[in-house]
This record gives sequence, structure tokens and C-alpha cells, in this order.
Amino acid sequence: MGEKRNQNPYMWLYHSGGHESEHPIVLYEYQATRAGAHAANFLQGFSGHLQVDGYAGLPCIGIR
Repeated sequence: MGEKRNQNPYMWLYHSGGHESEHPIVLYEYQATRAGAHAANFLQGFSGHLQVDGYAGLPCIGIR
């Protein structure tokens, strides 16, 4: 019958600093899990301010 679809897909939201740019960017990234590794991969090489929701899976990107 085919593969069973993930019942809980997740959208990761990334937003550039709107006050720092004339054209802010909002990016929605679909992932099948909420694993912090998705954010770690996307943010590789990032420097700057990062605001998060306190999700426990984020320490893998260096958030304490």
C-alpha cells in the first residue's frame, strides 16, 4: 500500500533580522522530525543573534 506518512511533520522557521535589512527573509523548512540537528545543519557557519523557543533539542547547536 505504500509508505506510511509521518503524522507529525515540522516546519522550522528562520527569519533574518528585519531591522537590519531593507528586505528581510522568512524561510520555512519542512522536516519530518524536530531533531535539533536540522537547525544545526542550516545554521552551520552562522554568526549573529539567535532567538529560540527553548526547545530541549537545541543544545546540539551550542545553545545553553
